Order: sequence, then C-alpha cells, then structure tokens
Amino acid sequence: MYVVGVLMGDGTAYVTRNSKNSRARAYRIALGNVVDRSFAESFKSALERIGVKAKIYEYNGHWSVVASSKKTGQLV
Repeated sequence: MYVVGVLMGDGTAYVTRNSKNSRARAYRIALGNVVDRSFAESFKSALERIGVKAKIYEYNGHWSVVASSKKTGQLV
C-alpha cells in the first residue's frame, strides 16, 4: 500500500517504447525531485521488498527513484 500511496501522491507511472525494439514497451515508475533523501530511500526499499529493482539518483540536492522491469508493468 505504501508504494501505491507514494505513486498516487508524488510519483508517476508510465509506459514508453523501448529504444532497442520499437514494438517493445518499457514500464516505469518513478518518484522524482524530492529534497528528502530518506523519503527517496524509503520508497526504493519498499519497491525492493516487493521484488522491484530500483535505482536512486541525486542531482543538485534533489533525489529521484526510478524502477523499470516486467514486475513494474504488473504494478502499473
């Protein structure tokens, strides 16, 4: 439920075409541009607890979490 709550509040979920194969789709969920690192890390940990690998990025003091996998498509 935490993951769904974050996505509904501050996150996003989207489908994009895979650049390697124009017919393939990539399913992504993301939490972007938050200033609270612990919030970003908490979201990343929650995704990993349900079997979704996620990466965390920092840019100019803002944090983002991005996950893209087959399992992500099931969440979307």
